[in-house]
Amino acid sequence: MPWHHRLDVLRAILDDGAVPTFVAPDPETAFAFVAGCRDGGARVVEFTNRGEFAYATFADLARRVSRELPDVILGAGTIIDAPTAALFIAAGARFIVGQSLSADVARLCNRRRIAYIPGAGSATEIAEAEELGCEIVKLFPAAAFDGPAFVRNFLAPARPPGSCPRTCWRPRRRPGPGSRPARRASGSAGTCTPRS
Repeated sequence: MPWHHRLDVLRAILDDGAVPTFVAPDPETAFAFVAGCRDGGARVVEFTNRGEFAYATFADLARRVSRELPDVILGAGTIIDAPTAALFIAAGARFIVGQSLSADVARLCNRRRIAYIPGAGSATEIAEAEELGCEIVKLFPAAAFDGPAFVRNFLAPARPPGSCPRTCWRPRRRPGPGSRPARRASGSAGTCTPRS
């Protein structure tokens, strides 16, 4: 399995500006989705850990992606605890996403040199994620926020104009017309695009 360095994974996420996410009932459907995303220009794709046999589907998918699409960076989302993160990392996940912050998952990912993107819903959770070494956080649940306004207001007192934020933002929301310029202007790293 090709190794993607943690910093390369983070850079690819920031450069792409969007991370397609999906749920798939079987490895064949999952591979078709990943291949379609890659053909559309995505280098980073997040498999969502939901549904029956999700881990088995991911393990088969990761082996096939490694052989046939080695340029794709495959991660696992909806990871809520360290044992589950360890399973997915061992199966080939190059980044881990959670809907909430877990200090145990952060420590595991740091030890394994794997990017961890936790969900955060408050300034306190974002600060805790930064303290645990997370470079990107996911605003979750995004429906509870005006993403660009939240990011802009959170960053305003913390940085001089024109400087880079310490933490990048990944609102989980389907982008709408004109949303990308608003995200970029606010300091957001990008968005995640869920499959319906």
